[in-house]
Amino acid sequence: MPTEATVINQTKPATELKTVEDYQLIFGKGRYFAIQCEVFKDIRRVFGFDQEKAIKVAKAVSTSLGGIFSTSQATVKGLDKPLNKDGQIKTISEACKVKNLPLTNEVALLRALDYINKDRSFHVNGIFTPIGFLAEWLDGLK
Repeated sequence: MPTEATVINQTKPATELKTVEDYQLIFGKGRYFAIQCEVFKDIRRVFGFDQEKAIKVAKAVSTSLGGIFSTSQATVKGLDKPLNKDGQIKTISEACKVKNLPLTNEVALLRALDYINKDRSFHVNGIFTPIGFLAEWLDGLK
């Protein structure tokens, strides 16, 4: 019989995520691991979401990006060449520099987080509240 320490619950972690291994248990080691971690941290800091909701949002973002990049050629603004050899995006800022991205809910959320992160350098602090369509979409994530 497995002990409690060996059972891995991938939807509801028991403790806060602190190490890379903790994040890998939740998100795996895939192509969008780095951006999932950044979205997870930012969504908690900016919107004050709990851990479970932040995990759902991070997974939704990576799923959307995977679908977008599997069906279209993404290029970096100004360079007009592929992002890199495997199309990997590591930060929210990089995702916002890609041109010809369709504006899905997930991409809009990435752009909002990038905008808020840039504004934090101008001392805009606090927890923001999503409203309107964004709030409805976030509440509907499964």
